Amino acid sequence: MNKLITAIALTASVGFATAVHAHDHMPLPTLAEILLSDGDEFDTNQNDFDIVTQAILLCSGLAAPASDPDAELTVFLPTDKAFRILAEDVFGVSIEDEMELFMTLGTKLGCGGEDALIEPVLKYHVVGQKLFSGDVLAAGDGFDVPTLLMGATFTTDFKGKGQIRLADNEPALRDPILRAFDIEASNGVAHVIDRVLLPIAVIAD
Repeated sequence: MNKLITAIALTASVGFATAVHAHDHMPLPTLAEILLSDGDEFDTNQNDFDIVTQAILLCSGLAAPASDPDAELTVFLPTDKAFRILAEDVFGVSIEDEMELFMTLGTKLGCGGEDALIEPVLKYHVVGQKLFSGDVLAAGDGFDVPTLLMGATFTTDFKGKGQIRLADNEPALRDPILRAFDIEASNGVAHVIDRVLLPIAVIAD
């Protein structure tokens, strides 16, 4: 078990993860404050969270819960690179510029209206309770993780590879892997993933 935890302890690759824990004697930030810790503008750092932050702020009802100090949430955060990979895998476009990528995904996935997929995708990344990495490991391989997207779950998939993989509902694409974990907030905990979790199959047979 310790070997597994060590193998996925890659928080140094995520800028704010170290900063959040550097002053443990200080009050913990909320999940919203963690998301905004590097600012709320697009940049050239593909390992931060500008795209998911903007999506939450502009397209979703998740901004209020992320700011609620009394909430108990777990958020699986896709990096900006994860969204670039999503655009390549699903739409066949390669976009480096984050603003252009955000606008393209917003156009293709929709923000508001009956056909919008952004909000369901975001809710699929949030669990209504605190789940630290130890809780995920204790739940075991094949555990169905309930999300804020009603009735939708993803599944833990360890596969003996020293990684925590999360199997979503799109079998045609590679599943996300936890790349950093246990970024604790006052109202929850965040884990970093390298792909976007998809609640439905989006690749045609």
